Amino acid sequence: MRYSQIIDACLADTIGSHGLSAAEVSAEMPGVTAALERIQEWRANAEKPFLSLPAQRDDLAEINDVAAMFRRRFGRLVVFGTGGSSLGGRALVALPAAQGASPLPVFLEGSDPLEYETILAQHPVEDTGFLVVSKSGSTSETLMQALLALDRAPPDNFVLITEPGDNPLRRLAAREGIRVLDHDPALGGRFSVMSLVGLIPAVYAGADGAALRQGASDVLEAALAGGAPEACAPGLGAAVAVAFARKGVSIDVMMSYAERLHPFALWYRQLWAESLGKDGLGMTPVAARGPVDQHSQLQLYLQGPHDKYVSVVSLGRGSDSPRIDRSRAEAIGMPWLADQSLEELNDALTESTVETLVAHERPVRRIILPALDDAALGALMMHFMLETVIAADLLGVDAFDQPAVEHGKVLARARLGGQG
Repeated sequence: MRYSQIIDACLADTIGSHGLSAAEVSAEMPGVTAALERIQEWRANAEKPFLSLPAQRDDLAEINDVAAMFRRRFGRLVVFGTGGSSLGGRALVALPAAQGASPLPVFLEGSDPLEYETILAQHPVEDTGFLVVSKSGSTSETLMQALLALDRAPPDNFVLITEPGDNPLRRLAAREGIRVLDHDPALGGRFSVMSLVGLIPAVYAGADGAALRQGASDVLEAALAGGAPEACAPGLGAAVAVAFARKGVSIDVMMSYAERLHPFALWYRQLWAESLGKDGLGMTPVAARGPVDQHSQLQLYLQGPHDKYVSVVSLGRGSDSPRIDRSRAEAIGMPWLADQSLEELNDALTESTVETLVAHERPVRRIILPALDDAALGALMMHFMLETVIAADLLGVDAFDQPAVEHGKVLARARLGGQG
C-alpha cells in the first residue's frame, strides 16, 4: 500500500469523551456505501473526468512533448493560473524540487504587481516559456498576467490551456496565433491535478506522469473493489471527518512533517473548503507545517477549544542522513543529540506531537507514507479527492460547484468597468 491511515486516536476508547464512539462512526457507513456506489456509476458512465484520468495514458505523449518543448526551448517556465489551475501543479512539483531537479517552473497566481514584476525580471523574458491556465478562459488575474507578458515576449513563447468554445483566452489565442490545449469542460479545477493542468508543470520538473496516475489508480481501484465501507480508506476518512463535524468540530488541520508535502496541504485546503463549504456546512481546513507550527499553533490545538481534528502526515524512514558529532553534542551540554540525524529528530517531533495531542484528548488521524515518490503522491491525492467527494455526499452538498465564489468575480469585473 502506498500509505496507511490510522484513526485509533480519533476514537473515544483512546482519547475519551472528545473522541468518536464506534456507533458514531458506524452510523456514517451506510452513507459511505451509497457514495461509493454513486462514484462507481460516475466512473462507469464517464461522468466525472477525475475518475477516468488515473487509467488514461493516451494523452501522456502530448503532455510529455509540451513539457519537453518548454525545457528544450527556454531557460525557464512560468505558469499563470490561480486556485485549481496552479495548486495541484505546485503540489506535484514540490517532489522533484526536493530531489534537486532543475529547472523548476515558477507559479504566478495572484495580482500583486510587485511579485509579478520581480518574477519576470529574474530571467530574460525572451528565454521564458509561459503556460497560461484558465478553465473558463476568463479568469481576470490570469488573463491580465498573460496580456502584460505578451508585451514583452513573443506569442510563440506561450501555450494556453482552456476549455473549448468561445472565451477570452481562446480569442487571445486566435488573435496572436498561440497554441491552445483543451481543458475538459466537465473537469473542475480543484479536481484537475491528474490532467494536463497539473502534469505539464510536473513532468517539466522531472516527475513521471504515468507513475502519478498509477498511484491514483491503485487507490481508486481499492476504494471501488466492493468490500466493506470500513475497509475503504477514503470512505473511513470521510466518515470520521463528518462524524466530528456533526459533533461541532469545525476546523480540519492537516499537519505535514515533510516540507515537500506542504504544497500538497495547500492543494487539499482548497479541495476541502470549496467542495464542502455550502449551506452552512463544512469544516475550515488549516495547512500546518510540522515542526514549524509546533512552535506557533500547537498551544492552541492543545488547550484551545475542542473544535479541531488533526491529520498528521509523515514519512517512513529513508536512507541514513548525516549525524551529529558526539564530542560537539557533549560539549554544548546536549549529549542526547549525539549520533542523531535530522531524520530521527523529525520522527521524534512527529511522534511527540501525536502523543501530546492524544494526552490532551485531541483527535488525531495518522497518514503514514513508507516512501514519498510519484506513485505515493498520486495515491495520496486520489485518497483525498475521494474522501472529499464522499464527505460531501454524507453532508448532502454538491462537491463540484462553488456558487458563492462567483459573486466576488462579478463584483471585481464591475469595479474594472466590465459587465457582470
